[in-house]
Amino acid sequence: MAETRNAPVEMSNPPHQGILRQENLVLRTIFGYANEKHTSPSASTGSLPSFLGECFPGSSMKDLLLVAIDVDAPQSYNKANIEQHLLHIGISILDSRHVRDLVHVGTHDAPVAFDRFITNYQFVIGNSHPARAYTASKKFLWGESEPICRSELQTRFDGLISGRDFVAVLHGTCLDLRILNDLNVTSLSRAVYIFDTNKVAQWPLQLHYRLSLRTLCETLGIPFTSGHAAGNDAHFALRALLMLAVRDAQRLTRVYGYASISAEVVLQRLQDIALAPRPVSEEDISATARIESHRQRKVANLEKKWLKRAMKQARKKQRQAIAGASDDFSDKEALDEEAIRAELERRHF
Repeated sequence: MAETRNAPVEMSNPPHQGILRQENLVLRTIFGYANEKHTSPSASTGSLPSFLGECFPGSSMKDLLLVAIDVDAPQSYNKANIEQHLLHIGISILDSRHVRDLVHVGTHDAPVAFDRFITNYQFVIGNSHPARAYTASKKFLWGESEPICRSELQTRFDGLISGRDFVAVLHGTCLDLRILNDLNVTSLSRAVYIFDTNKVAQWPLQLHYRLSLRTLCETLGIPFTSGHAAGNDAHFALRALLMLAVRDAQRLTRVYGYASISAEVVLQRLQDIALAPRPVSEEDISATARIESHRQRKVANLEKKWLKRAMKQARKKQRQAIAGASDDFSDKEALDEEAIRAELERRHF
């Protein structure tokens, strides 16, 4: 008797649990939605910065600005030729005081346009590529691009943060921070923290790899569009950070089973802002045109098939009539082949 062996059982790998990083603990601390146990540093996260802003009175949420920054530069960028490069600098800002006010005042009295709480800017430095500058300006969804000199960027940035405590938000930090350093934006050194949304996303979304900004936003349900325009990318990176806080809190609740009512209200407001409607983009218009064109082609093909089928049936009835196969056949029941051909020509088939 032949020996039988059990087939090897294939073991599926459990889903990746994600990497808990320092960024996650800082995000919990800033918005105050986690207890002390889940904001305490560990060996994997390292110690937290000693200062992350002052809390609002009677609240665990921090009083600061969230400043998202994106730099659009050519692939050939290098500091030695910085004067020859066309650079777009996108900056989007959310004041946590707006979130606090939304929590305290509520939104029951009247509909709230949540997207208005984020202010957006797109600065253009250099004029070596007018066509590229025009394209990026045209794609910017929240106003007009502002041409400035390289030496003005530091002053404009200081004016936007107005001496407030702030955290910086970027999607992938290395190149952008290097270019901002080359542009002498020294105020970034005053940020109480610098978030990289790529790193923040690891634990809430249980990832072991990094996502593009478009894929990250789509995963979070954020209505992303018109990427690779610095002002748009900065805006959506900020929305992504807010929604990652919501997903982080949801995973904390699933894993550890706790949530406070006050934290739920804060998180609901963050989600309202992150998922708020956005302006219509050229990408949307093009997509709508493609859908309509496809619909029209589909309708035309259906009409063509129907007319051809009608012609085929008319011929069959005519043959039956000639052969005497149909005693109750009448001229009124027969479709005129010439009329059908004329209809086909009229519809340009």
